[in-house]
Parts: sequence; C-alpha cells; structure tokens
Amino acid sequence: MTDSNHLDEKALVALLRAGQQAAFEKIYELYKERLLGFILKLVKVEEVAGEVLQEVFIKIWTHRESIDENLSFKSYLFRITENVVYDYYRKIARDKKLQTKLVAIASSNYRHVEEEIIGKEERLLLHNLIEELPPIRRQVYKLQKLAGKSYKEIGQELNISSSTVSDHIQKANKYIQQRLRTIKPNHIILLVWVRHFFS
Repeated sequence: MTDSNHLDEKALVALLRAGQQAAFEKIYELYKERLLGFILKLVKVEEVAGEVLQEVFIKIWTHRESIDENLSFKSYLFRITENVVYDYYRKIARDKKLQTKLVAIASSNYRHVEEEIIGKEERLLLHNLIEELPPIRRQVYKLQKLAGKSYKEIGQELNISSSTVSDHIQKANKYIQQRLRTIKPNHIILLVWVRHFFS
C-alpha cells in the first residue's frame, strides 16, 4: 500500500470512528473480497463464510470508536476476522445440529479441508498420536478413519465383532482428543477438526 493509500485509509478510519456511514461502506467495499477469501479457506462453506463476514463488519461498526487509527487497520481487521472464526468454531463445539450440518457438507472432501486448516506439523502430530495407540486399536482406527471401511468390514477382516470395533474407535477417539488438549490446548481449529472428522 502506498503512503497515499495509507493516508486515505487513515482518513477513512477517522471518519469511521466518527460514525460516518459512507466511510464504513467504503471500507467494506475495499476489504470484503479479501476477507471473504480468507474466511472461506478456514470454514469451507460459502454460506457460513458470508455470515462470518457480516459478523466481522458488525463488530467493526459496533466497536468503531475503539479503533486506533494510528495502527494498521488491515492487521486489526484480519485479527477481528480470526477472532470471529474462532468464536464460530467454539459455537460448533456446543451446537450438535450445526456439527451435523457441517459434517454433512464437508465430509466428502475432508482431505482438502485437512490440507487447508491444519499444517504439516499438526498432521504429523496426529499421525504420531495414532501410532501411540495399542496395535489392534491402531489397526482398527486406521482401517475405519483412513481407509474408510465399515465396522462390519473391519470385523470380518480382523475376526472381531462390530461392537468390539466400535469400542476400539471410541477409545481411540477419546485418547487422541485428550492428548491433543494436553499438547495443543489453545489450537481451537485443530481440536474441532479432529472432533468432527475423526469422531
């Protein structure tokens, strides 16, 4: 951004702080596309991304008087956006109906979601946690979660009952989630992703 543009932005922020609706609308037009793309990478659902974007700008308008016009408004805007996304994930963790809706939408391409939401370090961590499972439980878990086999198929392959398969899966999920809370207690996106796609 050039000095001229920076000055224009500072002027807009000053007008926004003063309650000028035209300045607010101008800022919205300047940033909406970039923010929407950023949000969409995190939530993966266009409808949800639109709702999050709307919430971001509601917060901007509501808290306009507290904006420091001497600091980077772009950084402030993206920080607010990240906070709204995290709040959204916390809401998912409490809302069973919303969980079901999102899993139905995202389950068909969760590998792509994995690549976007969690990085190489987190994927390695998940791999290592799976490897910590007892041998039979680890095998059951990989067959169900990674190979996509049904409980019945796994039972037939390993010569165990479907209820035993279910018990292994539940205990593996519980172990992995507990370990993640210990290792990455503040990684909200990772914890929620594991809860949705690996539970």
